[in-house]
Amino acid sequence: MNRSRPALLLKNSPLLLTLAQVRISPVLKMRSFVPEIQERLRKSGYPRYAESQTQEIVLTGGPEPMVNLSSKWVFGDRDLRSAVVVAPEFVALETGAYETFDAFVERMANALRVVGEVVQVDLAERLGLRYLDYVRPLGNETMADYLSPGLMGVSGVEGLGDVRSQYLAQGQSDLGRMMVRVTRGAGPFRLPPDLQPLDLALDNVPDCDDWALLDFDHFSEIPRPYNVDAIADALWALHDLVDAMFRKAATAHAFAAWGAEEVPVHAEHVGA
Repeated sequence: MNRSRPALLLKNSPLLLTLAQVRISPVLKMRSFVPEIQERLRKSGYPRYAESQTQEIVLTGGPEPMVNLSSKWVFGDRDLRSAVVVAPEFVALETGAYETFDAFVERMANALRVVGEVVQVDLAERLGLRYLDYVRPLGNETMADYLSPGLMGVSGVEGLGDVRSQYLAQGQSDLGRMMVRVTRGAGPFRLPPDLQPLDLALDNVPDCDDWALLDFDHFSEIPRPYNVDAIADALWALHDLVDAMFRKAATAHAFAAWGAEEVPVHAEHVGA
């Protein structure tokens, strides 16, 4: 897919985490395929391996909710900055070492190809792309220097400590739904609960008296054949709107502080 705008290089990027996920028709025998998946991913840059449990709380209408446990398998790179995550119902790529979307979607396509060929997946039920940016003012700057006015939320309430506020916007796109969450807080930073515990080893996030987390989540719930090239094209389309929303969420001052520069598509830099 062609870009609708040049790639954006951010020399001092606020990007903390990027995730892509393809939910598939559940494969109940996924565990039996894990050794072959692991062998192929190990040879393609993901030598680390771990198995962990995920929890899903199901409200049954009874006095106690039901908790479903399921396994997921994490195949990490040497420094655990990027990982392919496989579960009976999804394939995902997570990274804290993002370069360009060109490189990211190629890595995702390679992971999808491995799982598709080993497991013989037939159906993709949901595609999602998510970006999380950690914004903190420097020196005498304020958050108003970095975020568009409509995203500022509430902060600095006298007599109330550890204030966290959240702005949420959602809308329909041509592919599915787009959600933008902006969380503001002070002091220690915490990832959203649905991302804890994280499969990756991220760089330490510095505490700040006023920080914001921009969380862009664009997803499509249109069932489609598990065709890797077509899924990659759809992820490109999801990315295009995320990129546009990010450019609207931040101010001109923010982009200057981050060293923003539009670059040729194939430049090997940290960019959108």
